[in-house]
Amino acid sequence: LVEKLFAVPNKNKSEEPSMIWAHKIRGFVDNKAEKISEISDMQWFPLGRMTDYKKEIVSARTNFQQVDIYDVLRSPLQSLEDYHRSLLSDGSYQSLHPELFAPDRIVYLDGVLQSRASGDAAYHETLVHPAMFAHSNPKRVAIIGGGEGATLREVLKHKTVEKVMMIEIDEMMVNLSREYLPSWSDCSTLSGSTPSCFDDPRVELHCMDAFQWFIDNFSADATTSENPFDIIIMDALDPQVQKDFVNALYNGGPFLHSLPNALSDDGIFVAQVGASSFLSGPADILSLNENRVKFIESLVMLGFPAIRDYIDGGQSGFEEPWEIVVAFKEYDTKAEWFANAALVDFKIHSRSLPTVDGSSPFRFFDGAVMQTFYYPSKPTETIFCRGNPELRDCKEGHGFDPERENLSLLGTLEVKQSSLGEKAGRGVFAKVDIPQKGYVGLEKLIPIIYGSPQTLELMVGWERIPWVYQYYWGEDLDYFTDGYGHVFSYHGKNDFYLDSTFHCFINHACNGANNIGHNVNISEANVDPEVVPAEIEARYTGKDVIYNPAAARQVHYYSSATPIRDIKRSEELFDNYIVMSGRSFSNWKDFVLDLKAQCKGEGVGLVTEYDTWRDENTDIEDKL
Repeated sequence: LVEKLFAVPNKNKSEEPSMIWAHKIRGFVDNKAEKISEISDMQWFPLGRMTDYKKEIVSARTNFQQVDIYDVLRSPLQSLEDYHRSLLSDGSYQSLHPELFAPDRIVYLDGVLQSRASGDAAYHETLVHPAMFAHSNPKRVAIIGGGEGATLREVLKHKTVEKVMMIEIDEMMVNLSREYLPSWSDCSTLSGSTPSCFDDPRVELHCMDAFQWFIDNFSADATTSENPFDIIIMDALDPQVQKDFVNALYNGGPFLHSLPNALSDDGIFVAQVGASSFLSGPADILSLNENRVKFIESLVMLGFPAIRDYIDGGQSGFEEPWEIVVAFKEYDTKAEWFANAALVDFKIHSRSLPTVDGSSPFRFFDGAVMQTFYYPSKPTETIFCRGNPELRDCKEGHGFDPERENLSLLGTLEVKQSSLGEKAGRGVFAKVDIPQKGYVGLEKLIPIIYGSPQTLELMVGWERIPWVYQYYWGEDLDYFTDGYGHVFSYHGKNDFYLDSTFHCFINHACNGANNIGHNVNISEANVDPEVVPAEIEARYTGKDVIYNPAAARQVHYYSSATPIRDIKRSEELFDNYIVMSGRSFSNWKDFVLDLKAQCKGEGVGLVTEYDTWRDENTDIEDKL
């Protein structure tokens, strides 16, 4: 507008003068919260800032929203001088790498920052790939929103994908993106795809109300022939936007109720949920993040057994780190969320479409980046606890209790024949009085030996390969982990932990009469071998832990160092093994029956069984 009103025609084609300008709103702004939120981003930047360069690319009103796209130099990271030099062919660094000095293209919807070229890869790769690689074989994917095409672009990088249904209500937004945001939907580098991701044969694009489509096809009374999806990605409507229809969407409405039916048995739902909370902020329920709280509560109520959230690391170009929520329909699927960095990199290698030039299709995401998404952020935990101060994990705080004194291992414990008799083998005894409000040998217990669910599955499979099992320590490891290990399911499928010191000789307390470790109300005497009890399930999928950033960030595996009552000198330490079986029924029955047999004197403990096996299989020369 300024250019049209005041520019002088450049008849001599001389160098045009540069212009630095800003625009400030005067007068009184409509005091409705929705109006204030809609003008804040674009008015703050770029319109309200004196930047070296900004240019309106398009401003259009669709049937649903106002779309504004600007090219802007990001001061102080970019300068007009460097940009002009990047347009020359003078051999300078700027001219050899013009993409580093080009203006940043920024998209605003109703004045709210939606996406920008400088953060496109970081945001969309962070949104899409953690869930895609956590699934074992995602074939059918649905995208809600994502009109620019970048979410679609990332999904299409997976060779397992056979169909992507993208449902975007604003057809004009899709057309504007094709014309003015071509890099967002550029699939020209993917072997076998098309120049525009929208034209890939795997894509089915519907320009309609996505939420209504899911209600019509997957609500409880729907009669549909549509198959469920392995992954559903919601890249639409920040929950902080203060509008009635947004409030209805995130507050357990009919769309959310359709999700369980819309997902396959091991399906994953992922959604961006706006700016992450600040460490200094109030509880989310008392802020503009109220809808995010209600959204997650609705997912818990709908039966999702595991829900995580993570942030993008602040690389997406928004003013704050962006938060993403992922919900697993099947608890075991969560195990792949914690796959180690090398395994994630292998998945990238084996499951990604090759590129035309042989380079990686990913600019931001890899195994090391995935590790930063394993656990919620500290601000997320803090804000969650401000809203839920009564939860145990919030009351006890993160990590170790500073009021508990740690008693050193060697001066406190000793190992000798168990008081239970020869069949029990060795036991651990107190050399001094141990107070309930203390730790025992924590410094030695924490460097624990850990096996991930993937490692445990590998070890179980060794029995099918005799030469590995017998000659390459497979049998030794099997007996060793059975004898000294504890099985849990905090990371989805079962994993195992081995106490790294004296604690591994602590015996099982029959009838729940333990004095250290797990303080529960069940024991081998009162559980059914045919049914995993609710108290075990609640440790992993109870309503208080399905979504609980405080619990997710806690250290879980030092119970063997934690007395549950005062322990007298010379008293033997006993733990309750009943909680060391994980939540898998395949382990549960045999585990309970073994404990029952031991407590009746009809069997030996696992540690004794391992020691006996080891002695019988050790060569005489090794013994000497």
